[in-house]
Amino acid sequence: MITRMLLAGMLLVAGTGCGKRAVVEQSSSSEFDTEAREDASVSTSLSLTGDPADFMAEAARAETDGNFGKAIDTYERLIEDASAPEEIREEALFRLGMAYGDVRNGNRNYEAAVRELTRFVEAYPDSKYNETAAASRDKFRELLEN
Repeated sequence: MITRMLLAGMLLVAGTGCGKRAVVEQSSSSEFDTEAREDASVSTSLSLTGDPADFMAEAARAETDGNFGKAIDTYERLIEDASAPEEIREEALFRLGMAYGDVRNGNRNYEAAVRELTRFVEAYPDSKYNETAAASRDKFRELLEN
């Protein structure tokens, strides 16, 4: 699973052919991001019931299946759940940033990806995901500028 995510991150970092099209798609996705954040803000006040590892696996499956809205909502809930183990919250924040910018996400939002990956790099400077997160964040920034 981690290998698949790292591969997706590498593909994303390598994929520079999006150019202006990505910026147009990004600007149209801001409504989705706002709606997803509004929905998530309601649900993040609720503690997750059950094993956080099961929720992480569910979010990863949703992402693999192309259901980025569900994946993003679940990652956000895991990050906000103070009872979730720190390693789960760390991975959820990394995956959240990657999901926002994933090339398969029809509602991708590079601004949100940069924001969440910056938050990740600052919060977890020694993480095993840090190199991929920083490189992906930089690529998303570049896509926003083009």
